[in-house]
Amino acid sequence: MILLETKNLTKDFGGLRAVNKVSLQVEQGTITSLIGPNGAGKTTIFNLLTGFLKPSMGEVRFKGHPVTGSPPNRICQLGMARTFQLVRVFPMLTVLDNLMLGFRKVKGESVLGGLLQTRGVKAEEERSLHRALELIELVGLKQYKDQYAVNLGFGQQKLVEIARALATNPDLVLLDEPMAGLSGEMKANMISLISHLKSQGKTVFFIEHNMPVVMGVSEQVFVITHGEQIASGPPSEIVNNEQVIEAYLGREQ
Repeated sequence: MILLETKNLTKDFGGLRAVNKVSLQVEQGTITSLIGPNGAGKTTIFNLLTGFLKPSMGEVRFKGHPVTGSPPNRICQLGMARTFQLVRVFPMLTVLDNLMLGFRKVKGESVLGGLLQTRGVKAEEERSLHRALELIELVGLKQYKDQYAVNLGFGQQKLVEIARALATNPDLVLLDEPMAGLSGEMKANMISLISHLKSQGKTVFFIEHNMPVVMGVSEQVFVITHGEQIASGPPSEIVNNEQVIEAYLGREQ
């Protein structure tokens, strides 16, 4: 089943075409990667998929429904969550409080319900707290749950952001360069986390420059350069694709 699909996705910034007629499909329950040289347009594509940018042309469909140009909160509510290349955590909140902000609106939540702390609201808060603690343990930050995010290292903040994205219970998780800035041990943990998400029925779509990681965990790889898609297929095909080799190494190499 195709979970996410784009057709002729295009984005212009003034006279510059950053993304040019990109058509891709992400199958449900897979680990898919998007690769390309720096400046190829990868993050722009993620921004178009998640509503942070509106395309100049083309279509985005999620779960078979058009979401082109929908706002980020609407796309998140439909089951698509993402992280960012530049980590976005709330620095003066604890790890636990960062995650609690990721949960969707409490069922039945209202001003009156909040003031009266109805039984349903309290039960929902307890479930959210329990799930937040589970996610913190999943990403390996159990001992930091009461630490302010500002006091964590870059890699740990990245894990907080991933856990917060998972708090929305997404069907599709988009990760923008999850390995960047991580130590060797944390990279291994991140690979395990991505594999775990798949085993739990999640679909993972990620941007990455670490080719051993891409080729080791991906089932499908899309390659773009200068905003255009030049190749797609399983890793075994991509590593031997002459256009991909040229894009990364140059014709002489």
